[in-house]
Amino acid sequence: VIIIIIIIIIIIIIIIIIIIIIIIIIIIIIIIIIIIIIIIIIIMIIIIIIIMMMIMMIMMVMKMMIIIIIIIIIIIIIIIIIIIIIIIIIIIIIIMNSSSSSSSSSSSSSSSSIIIIRKL
Repeated sequence: VIIIIIIIIIIIIIIIIIIIIIIIIIIIIIIIIIIIIIIIIIIMIIIIIIIMMMIMMIMMVMKMMIIIIIIIIIIIIIIIIIIIIIIIIIIIIIIMNSSSSSSSSSSSSSSSSIIIIRKL
């Protein structure tokens, strides 16, 4: 009986360790995705600013400048909304993975998380 209890405890500890490792891997992947998104946003903002500067040099009309600034603000807001949606989806995936990995085998949950992240 004691041996069986020890074996069950060891199995539980191994499952917990595997779940922690999976969560750490998912967090690292999320951090990488967020860094990539931030880099893309910075590049897009730089491109938008360059385009805006060129348009401002070509057309010195105030109305054009105001319209460009409004367009840039709208684009930035859209980008931020997209990032928030992506982060929410990733968090949902983590929650789904952590709950599924505790009930099912850890290898299948890690492969499913990789498949889900690839789909994104």
